[in-house]
Amino acid sequence: MRPRRALTIGARPLNASVRRHLMRLTKDQSRERWRQVRDLWIEFDPIGVMQMADWPRDEYDSYIGPTLRLLESNASSDELQKYLAMVTLEHMGLSDSPQRELARRSFAKRIREWFTTQWLNSVV
Repeated sequence: MRPRRALTIGARPLNASVRRHLMRLTKDQSRERWRQVRDLWIEFDPIGVMQMADWPRDEYDSYIGPTLRLLESNASSDELQKYLAMVTLEHMGLSDSPQRELARRSFAKRIREWFTTQWLNSVV
């Protein structure tokens, strides 16, 4: 049996008072949370490929884990937007525009609200 990892926010271990308020997810809950954030990324669809029926649904899966870690660490919408800018502009290589910035801002706010209302204080 593997030893349990200490719960952390970022690189900092959580103290006992914070840990008491966290909800450790079951495997099924974790899968459901992953599915929901994947659906939100597919809806955001920054490269515009999800309307194609034969496009793989896992296009944005590599961003789900980092997105959830930011949300678990109580990142603000601005911090989420910075992450989204790095992903879309640097990693995906998209050019910036006022419309794309607005889309990132809206997605950051939406995903923050989703996490706050559905999964606040949840950890895997």
